[in-house]
Amino acid sequence: MKKIIVTFIVIVCAFVLIIVFQKPSQQIESATEHKTNNLYKNEISLKKLQTYLKNQEELTVYFYQTSCSHCKKVTHIVIPMAQKLKIDLKLINLENYSETGWDEFNIDATPTIVHFKNGREDKRIVGELTEKAYELWFKSIKE
Repeated sequence: MKKIIVTFIVIVCAFVLIIVFQKPSQQIESATEHKTNNLYKNEISLKKLQTYLKNQEELTVYFYQTSCSHCKKVTHIVIPMAQKLKIDLKLINLENYSETGWDEFNIDATPTIVHFKNGREDKRIVGELTEKAYELWFKSIKE
């Protein structure tokens, strides 16, 4: 009888521990997912970009791919940095388009950030670079 009671108590304790330790990890995952989703809130379509350019608006666009390991690192640097520097950084996920986006905007690799002025490309920065390199580049487009 004692063995049954001890076994029952051990099982109950195990379930309690599983429940207690499961919740924080789910909360952490949820918070991380929310932060990541916030990074991509400024995504636009190629059609919208073409409209901006046709209207000769000045804008900065970050071309990326969700499957690109370099983009995953760079995204967490450039998006918060652009926000801090008050640059309205638009995003285009090239995975959503075939060769159209790549060819039309001469994208050879991702990540690529392009600044457009008067409907034309003004400056670009390509690849996974240092945080300082991105900061200098962003500051140069504000001049």
